[in-house]
Amino acid sequence: MIAHSERFWEQLIQLVEEESVIPVVGQDLLFVEHEGERRLLYPLIAERLADHLAVSARDLPRGEELFEVARRYLVGSNDVSDLYHGLRVVLRELEGLAVPEPLLKLARITSFKLYVTTTFDFLIERALNQERFDGQRQTLVFTHAPTDKQDLPRELDRVRRPAVFHLLGRLSATPQSYAVTRDDIAEFVRLLQSKDEDAPNLLLDKLKRSNLLVLGSHFDDWLTNFFVRHTRSGRRLEAELDLVSARGHNTGRGDVLLLQHFGGGAKIIRATGALDFIDELYRRVHDPRPVVEESDTLTSILELVSSSGMQSGAVFVSYAEADRDAAASIRDALDRAGVDVIFGNDDLDLGGKWERKLRNVIGSCALFVPVLSRRASTARRFFFRPDWVEAILEAKELVPSGPFIFPVAVDDVGTSIDVLPNDFGASVWESVPHGAPSSEFVDKVVKFQRSYRSASPA
Repeated sequence: MIAHSERFWEQLIQLVEEESVIPVVGQDLLFVEHEGERRLLYPLIAERLADHLAVSARDLPRGEELFEVARRYLVGSNDVSDLYHGLRVVLRELEGLAVPEPLLKLARITSFKLYVTTTFDFLIERALNQERFDGQRQTLVFTHAPTDKQDLPRELDRVRRPAVFHLLGRLSATPQSYAVTRDDIAEFVRLLQSKDEDAPNLLLDKLKRSNLLVLGSHFDDWLTNFFVRHTRSGRRLEAELDLVSARGHNTGRGDVLLLQHFGGGAKIIRATGALDFIDELYRRVHDPRPVVEESDTLTSILELVSSSGMQSGAVFVSYAEADRDAAASIRDALDRAGVDVIFGNDDLDLGGKWERKLRNVIGSCALFVPVLSRRASTARRFFFRPDWVEAILEAKELVPSGPFIFPVAVDDVGTSIDVLPNDFGASVWESVPHGAPSSEFVDKVVKFQRSYRSASPA
């Protein structure tokens, strides 16, 4: 589960649906099953390469295993071609490995048209071909290497096929055609940053015009620097924001980096736990309903938003978190009297999309009951929550044949408190000390609901 705001996800999903996001795939997404063990692919490749080249595989630094094996080999040999030949042998031995699930989920998000990868393997192409073309080789593949300086085709946006661009080269028999050593990395980055006419200018222009979602890359320093400085030239960059974090059973490594452009500027948003992030992104693309934890009552609101299971004329009891216990007592008393109750608190961050749908739910209610108190009146978002604002709007549209907003005070809060909208202050108030409603209060609500339903068309 990802801890974040609904607004963040709503904005990201909107960008994805607009096809303005390019995922940048790194090696920390590549968990594979090998000999009954779940392993990251590149440390496994490094160990197998070390064995092939007869160098030590002990104490390989995390995230730089392959670089270190290459360094140890080159200490005693000047034949760099053996590195590339050895890697082809190792990858051929491992080619039967299943495509990692994170790549399959990214491939299923069809709003992604261009994928950039910092790996040299073929797995992201395999994922796209498997998920979109039943295994047929239909994905377009490009790379920019010292030996093969490719760029995106000008007609890419008109082609109805996904494309993969290998930023650091792609596996081949040609030495230096993909990055294996730190010197290789430096040379690839130099080429990408060059002003030569054979630089991948169409790719760089595409990156400048897009929002970049970097997933599972441990090349944080150079990659962030490259994307910020060389795809955001002339743009204002906001301070880096740590807005999203993973929790629970996170099994991913590496950061998530969203480089989002807006108007004349750009901002960086970081997250941790790339695998969890992809799971959440995939879920939200295919099932956009928000997830609300630890509240069956809030879940019931979302069910009402997306279905019409409850009879029209329910009573909406709305409260700030500080008054949860008092509001629950009111709800329970109404439940016992047979009143259909929708129960919503101040912690639900719906975002614009769900606020619009929530208005439809409130519009079908017989009564809106805001629970008021002195403690709640000082709450950060008191009276400015989406459901309360929608209730005010709904009340203005009703024929004045009966009350719709029915405020309930659970302490000695007054109607003249500064944050109270005029519409609430003009309503008929009910006093329910400590959330213990009287039988007279319950009878009044029952009467309101019955009157509403009897006047409503069947």
